[in-house]
Amino acid sequence: MQRRGRETVAGILAAAREISRTVYAGDLLMKDVAEQSGLADGAVYRYFRNDDALRRALAAQALELYCDAMTALIAQGTCARWQDVVLLHITLRVDSYCRGEGPAAIPDRLRAEANESQVIAEFLGGVIRARDVDLQVPADLDHRIELSVRISDALVIHAFSTRPSQRRIVLAECRSVVEQILAR
Repeated sequence: MQRRGRETVAGILAAAREISRTVYAGDLLMKDVAEQSGLADGAVYRYFRNDDALRRALAAQALELYCDAMTALIAQGTCARWQDVVLLHITLRVDSYCRGEGPAAIPDRLRAEANESQVIAEFLGGVIRARDVDLQVPADLDHRIELSVRISDALVIHAFSTRPSQRRIVLAECRSVVEQILAR
């Protein structure tokens, strides 16, 4: 793809991401994205075949941004234990939800198709294994991480469907549940 095409796709995805902050991603329409990005309705179809193709690209971009952010945070050296990496995941997820990004902005069906939890679990497992032998990694690390990711994402989604006054409590419970899983 030429430079101009990449820039157009980036603009379309930025517009879609902006719209998905206020509209559930399942309701994201190409015509709204075209309007937000300053393109004619048909122009968006040159780059994305349909609404689902656009949502898939948005999901892939969100996952890529997540992995980049996690890598940068881990590189800062704040994770002394393998459990700290998973807890950092929860913190990053909560932050992305607060900004209206992340899985909340992506329909569950597309997240399942992309095996997002599995991809994140494999990514975190790889990061943990690459860090250091001193992290005392358990034999069932991948299972624990995937379970933690699935539970934390479900609880964070639940937290953001509750009243704002209750979110902090639900998020604290989320962290507590995952800490218990990680301690076993």
